[in-house]
Amino acid sequence: AEALRDLVAAREEHLDALRRLREEQAWFPRRETNRTETRFKQAEEHMGGLRAAMAVAASELRHLQSTVGEALSAEREAWQRRRAELIAERDRRVVEVREKRVLLADEEERLKLLQVEAKAMSRNALDVEKQALL
Repeated sequence: AEALRDLVAAREEHLDALRRLREEQAWFPRRETNRTETRFKQAEEHMGGLRAAMAVAASELRHLQSTVGEALSAEREAWQRRRAELIAERDRRVVEVREKRVLLADEEERLKLLQVEAKAMSRNALDVEKQALL
């Protein structure tokens, strides 16, 4: 009976030891869980770094868009001013050409009259010379 009690006591101690071990394993994460949590934390840190890099890139993008937008606006305004100047110059030249065409037509008419008058004078001069020779 004594041996049986010793055996039961030993088994109870062994059972208590197994319960403590079970509680420890339930309390402390297992190796795989630990690895998973470590990888998860690393992934979160990496994601934080990526978010920070993305925030810097977005800030730089906004700055570049602003700078390019301002440059584009300034360039567009310069081209619009230049275009307006060229259109004004074209319109001025169109008016000048019209006026010169009118003057040219008047001068051509005057030239024709002078040529007719010159022919008449030339004939008159020949007539006078012929009469003077007679």
